[in-house]
Order: sequence, then C-alpha cells, then structure tokens
Amino acid sequence: MKVNFGNDDGVLPVIVQDVDTYDVLMFAHMNEEAYDITLETKKVTFYSPLKQKLWTKGREENILRLHTIELDCKGAVLLVKAEPLSEICEKGTMTCWGDTFSHQFGVIEQLEKKINDRKINPKEHSYISSLFARGTNHIAEKTGKEAIELIVKSIQSDSEEFLKGSADLLLHYLVLLKSKGFTLDDVLLKLKEKR
Repeated sequence: MKVNFGNDDGVLPVIVQDVDTYDVLMFAHMNEEAYDITLETKKVTFYSPLKQKLWTKGREENILRLHTIELDCKGAVLLVKAEPLSEICEKGTMTCWGDTFSHQFGVIEQLEKKINDRKINPKEHSYISSLFARGTNHIAEKTGKEAIELIVKSIQSDSEEFLKGSADLLLHYLVLLKSKGFTLDDVLLKLKEKR
C-alpha cells in the first residue's frame, strides 16, 4: 500500500481499532517516519503535530501490537487495526471514550477462530475437538438438543438459565456451521439476500 504523506504538514489522521473487538480505541496522527517505524517494529507509533515528535503508545508491556494498516478511499485517513496489550487511556480504560464501546460481535469472531483452531488442531481435552471427532451427525443432534432445552428454558421464568441456554445453543450452532464448512458470515449474507 502506498501512502502519500505529501500534504501540507506531512501528517495523516489515524483511527486505531481493536482487531478482535472492533472497538475504536483512540485517535492520533502519523507522519511517514512513524508509519515506517510501525511497519518495521509492529509497535504502533504516532507523531504529535503539537509536540512535533514521535511517540509509541504506552510502555514496552503496554503497546499496541500492529495487525494491519488500511488507507481510506480518498487516501486521507489511516485505519490501524491493532491488539492492545493493556489499557489505552491514561485514565485506565480500554478506549479513550471509556469502556462502554464494546462490539460484542468481536466475541463471536474470537469464538469462531477458536472453533476453527480446534477443528484443524484437535486438543485432547477440548470439548469442541471432541464434537468434531464424533462427526457432523453428532454435532447436529447435540445442536437440536440444545435448541429444545432453550425452548423449555424460555417458558420458565429464570432469565439466567435462559441466557446460559442461549449461549450453549449459539456455541453448538457455530460448531455445526464449521463442520459443514461455513461461518456465521455465510449465514448473514443469506439474510442480506432475503431483505
């Protein structure tokens, strides 16, 4: 990717996003030197136009580990996707806007990654690996049982048990999708087609 830092001040705005949760973590700036250092070290480094100097977020154990850098369609803003190794804000929160911007679909993405890993690299004492070992028919049967249990729990008045049952069903459904070679994104595309 070719980034043009040739504007008036040689600086581009940067939005930093958590690669796993999709939370917007912070806003900063980069010049060409900060960009090059970030690519070379995989530690997200910025440039402060106010102080006119480079800075790397946090201390050695509190860095933003780079995953990708993308440029918007106009070539005017950088999107950095990174893994935060600790709190981002000086006030001790995970984003510069507090801890309230949690994108729960990031949890599903992480779960799908783990399910995929357990399918490719089975672990001896892993429940998910044991499901894959027993095959798609068993996974489908187990998903059906979880669905029936959820229906029963939805009739009862215990909200906590209903939520636990919902989580169990979702887990088994994601495993079933993977056993058939699909992900939740494939299902969402079908929903989009039906709109």
